[in-house]
Amino acid sequence: MSGIVGFNGWNSYVQNRSESAAGIYAQLRKAVEADSVDSVAQLSTELTEDFAATPYSASGALIAAAHQFSSGEVESARKLLNWVLASDSVE
Repeated sequence: MSGIVGFNGWNSYVQNRSESAAGIYAQLRKAVEADSVDSVAQLSTELTEDFAATPYSASGALIAAAHQFSSGEVESARKLLNWVLASDSVE
């Protein structure tokens, strides 16, 4: 019985993390559309640091890197692209 409770708890945790990451990813896309450099940087950092094990982190990092590159933030874009290449874990 405790195994089932633990399994259900873990699934709930993973689902909540995924939903939180999806929300931040949506905010990141809106920040890119609004050309808000500071928000893009903050949200991409949040995704890569707090939600690194979700698929949203790599997708968000790629979107943020493209935006940063086009905004002249080449070094920041390079760091994000290197992070994507180095990351390989997904919940």
